[in-house]
Amino acid sequence: MKKKLSILSISVLLISGSVYASFPVKNTTTSIKDSNSSENVEMNNPIKEFKKEFKEGKKLIRDKYKLKNNDNESKKSNGLAVTGFVLSLVGLFLFGFILGLLAIIFSAIGLGRAVKDSTYKGKGLAIAGLIIGIIDIAAWIVILALLI
Repeated sequence: MKKKLSILSISVLLISGSVYASFPVKNTTTSIKDSNSSENVEMNNPIKEFKKEFKEGKKLIRDKYKLKNNDNESKKSNGLAVTGFVLSLVGLFLFGFILGLLAIIFSAIGLGRAVKDSTYKGKGLAIAGLIIGIIDIAAWIVILALLI
């Protein structure tokens, strides 16, 4: 039970860190007037310091528990896989044969790109687009056979 709680707390920290890290910090120093003297005192921005410490802590936790780096921003979007998936879904309801065939083509190219180059994401969408595209064509053939 204790291990599950620690894994849960680590995942919450990692998720909240990635959300927090997306907010930009514009001001790096804050100028405060000292009440005892007339001079301004420059202070570091506590938000920027916290962000830096949080990233270091996140890296230490990742290294200690040998967690994967979940930086999906670093991966490129696979437009062909997304296109194949969308075409296959639309093909379920409209123009099944044409869109199913296009879905299979786009998904196959997208899957090949995702497998060959690991910097592309969307392997799951490409596989789903292939499967649903095949279902589109099979359903179209069955409906055509029933009509004839």
